[in-house]
Amino acid sequence: MCIGKDELCKLIPHSGSMCLLDTVEYWDKTRIVCYTQSHLLSDNPLRRDGQLSLVSAIEYGAQGMAIHGGLLAQSDNGLSSPAYLASLKDIAIESSGSLDQYPGKLVIEAEKVFADRGTLVYDFSVSTDQARLMSGQAMVVQVGTY
Repeated sequence: MCIGKDELCKLIPHSGSMCLLDTVEYWDKTRIVCYTQSHLLSDNPLRRDGQLSLVSAIEYGAQGMAIHGGLLAQSDNGLSSPAYLASLKDIAIESSGSLDQYPGKLVIEAEKVFADRGTLVYDFSVSTDQARLMSGQAMVVQVGTY
């Protein structure tokens, strides 16, 4: 069920290098698992002063949620509504240093734990094969659905 970057860029408003995720390895009605190595690219648009802050992992998680919404809408033969990240809660940065110091793939997981009238709540995490780097919860609000 691997979905590549070209298809992912069609599901979210981000394009080019700002589409940070490389593949979706698994998804269902409540959960998505994505992989990427974009954190290692020297032209990553989130880099500042040559480094990619661990806080940037929030954007990786948010893109996983957005892609999940796009895939759900696509499976229902519809278009996803534009949505905004409304709040973050219980953000835990579980490592030190910068995101780009971790070789290999990042694993981005998101699970929808609540949905009602265009308000969605996801638990999400960004990990490597060895360790969880960040986790938290995000509220996403779809435009025009409340």
